[in-house]
Amino acid sequence: MKKTDSKINKKNEYKRPVVIAEIGCNHKGDFELAKQMMSVAKVFCNADVVKFQKRTNKELLTPEEYNTPHPNLANSYGDTYGKHREFLEFSKAQHKQLQKHAEKIGVIYSTSVWDVTSAKEITELNPQLIKIPSASNLNFEIRSPGRSDVSPAVSIITLSDIFLTIVSKCL
Repeated sequence: MKKTDSKINKKNEYKRPVVIAEIGCNHKGDFELAKQMMSVAKVFCNADVVKFQKRTNKELLTPEEYNTPHPNLANSYGDTYGKHREFLEFSKAQHKQLQKHAEKIGVIYSTSVWDVTSAKEITELNPQLIKIPSASNLNFEIRSPGRSDVSPAVSIITLSDIFLTIVSKCL
């Protein structure tokens, strides 16, 4: 197969896949580690996109879930599940800094948004790509394509959308 960067994928031509590095919350709440992970993904994995996660935990979790002890305290960053999740979260300003770092190193910044508040905050950053996690797939407030606060340049994707696209192309 002949390698090409062409947007046209003619028969028997190789089209390089888009590589998305899932950083998620693997940064353990450490902002500098998150930036290092982005650079490693770019340099060693040739990633095109780096993807984080954003949650508003008190909106996403019930009070009972938020205040429940973490199931494995040895792996927890707080004495409750909610406090553990809060420790892992970056602010909107920090996400903006991550987006700038991504631009500086030549990758696309992306985030999975788990709730409406997070969706609005990340949308205000106007990233090229926002991912809706499968757990939030049926939250139509997040994924409504008619939302007025989403720039036409922003792609909002879900795995269900990708699956439906693949299935429709196969039929």
